[in-house]
Amino acid sequence: MVMTLALLVYAVAQRRLRQELVRQNETIPNQINHPTHRPTLRWVFQVLEGIERVRVTVAGQVQELITGLNEVKIKILRLFGEQVCHVYQLPSG
Repeated sequence: MVMTLALLVYAVAQRRLRQELVRQNETIPNQINHPTHRPTLRWVFQVLEGIERVRVTVAGQVQELITGLNEVKIKILRLFGEQVCHVYQLPSG
């Protein structure tokens, strides 16, 4: 039952990402760097690897920074909507 639920969530996320790519008339690079509007979520997860949230204390104040972002990663994150942009400290839109 847990595996079925996980596959359902995976399929829904992949479908929404693809729909948003088509809606915005956008593409992202695939494994051989060709533009695609039908990426697999597995590929997207690989592209997003390396993003880290760093918590730094400076003069007694805690600051959170997001590291490891590039243009493609930001583009993908924005496709997932405002809530994801907020989590990754990105301006939406």
